[in-house]
Amino acid sequence: MALAPLALAPLAHAQTTDRVVRSQANAWLVASADLWATPEWGLQTELMYERSDFGAAPQQIEYRLGVQRMLHGGARLAFGGTYVHNSPYGPFPARVAFDEYRAWEQATVDQRVGVVSLSHRYRLEQRWIERPVLGATGQSIGHDASYTMRARYQLKGTVPITPAARAQSLYASGSEEVFLGLGPHTPLNLLDQNRLTLGLGVRWSPAVRSELGYMNQVILRADGRQVEQNHTLVLTLGFTRAAPRR
Repeated sequence: MALAPLALAPLAHAQTTDRVVRSQANAWLVASADLWATPEWGLQTELMYERSDFGAAPQQIEYRLGVQRMLHGGARLAFGGTYVHNSPYGPFPARVAFDEYRAWEQATVDQRVGVVSLSHRYRLEQRWIERPVLGATGQSIGHDASYTMRARYQLKGTVPITPAARAQSLYASGSEEVFLGLGPHTPLNLLDQNRLTLGLGVRWSPAVRSELGYMNQVILRADGRQVEQNHTLVLTLGFTRAAPRR
């Protein structure tokens, strides 16, 4: 993938700076659905249940809901909101759990190159992060809300292993997603995060699919010094309800 060097750059740079790199194993469950009410309009929803220490401890719960519009040629536009609950986890834990709220806008463009199906996803996020303010004895005495923006680009490809027309067809998938901070409140590092995923999927029917994959996730913390390189097992369940025929 062309964007993979972006993920490796901070790790190489860490050898000549005071960056601290730590790794851990995580497990994520992702459930998503595209529900079309008409050929042009539908809903898009996703639930991500993330656990650290390979499933032993809580990490994050993320719920996303949006409205999408199908354009001529198959491109899709969408907008909506996301709620995220973050738990202290890993080698660089937050002091306490905190919530985040996002508004987002998204464009998705599909492309076919031989037998490979490509999907380009562009997402812009406006983020409100509510971190508790702790008193001298450690109790919460309020919230410190910060605002920031982030741009995301994901390139995903799928290749059939068995004929797509066959029931319970198999396919291989791979994706690369880069996260970039935007705006005046961007942390020290422009590159916020990078995710490289490889997996195998089963299309059980035109409406139902599942994927099991491995994700290498690099996170650069806001202080510009702490770097996570996480190894994550990801199970994805997907559902699509086509628009009713008129």
